[in-house]
Amino acid sequence: MLVLGGLLFIMSTLAGVFDGLRDGGHLVGLELLAVTLPGVVALIFTWRHIRST
Repeated sequence: MLVLGGLLFIMSTLAGVFDGLRDGGHLVGLELLAVTLPGVVALIFTWRHIRST
């Protein structure tokens, strides 16, 4: 699940950056804040949870 979630996270980030560049540069920052930041936090907490068990 961690691999699948990581792949989904990377694909959604790349799609958001591509769309943001196409529609306007300010949307890239919004995508990084709204999609990438929560995704990174979720991956970090998931990895820590896996390692602690």
